[in-house]
Amino acid sequence: MFRVIALSLVALFGLLALLDTDWTDSTPPARSAGLMPGVMPPAARATPQPSAPSLRAVYVADPQAGIFTAPTPDATVVRDLPQGEMLYLLGEHRDGFVAVRDASGQRGYVPVSHLSEQPV
Repeated sequence: MFRVIALSLVALFGLLALLDTDWTDSTPPARSAGLMPGVMPPAARATPQPSAPSLRAVYVADPQAGIFTAPTPDATVVRDLPQGEMLYLLGEHRDGFVAVRDASGQRGYVPVSHLSEQPV
């Protein structure tokens, strides 16, 4: 009898581990149409993204600044930047440009000379 109970418990905990269910949580799982409780579809699982607060912020100091598609002065300007706008540094500067991201997620390159570490 003990073996039957032990095997049943092992099978239960194995199934819970397979379904990635926390059996210690006392709150009932949310029900979704067509999904098993405790199973989250792969598309709904969060993927870690770097958050804006973890990136170093800089500010546009030049009223003629813009985001470029490449780190060269003859590259296409993606958009003009208003003076004082906050940008997030994505990498080290090279050839006088630095990779940045704006608040809307637009990525590109800005001349280092057009940026300030202090709000303008």
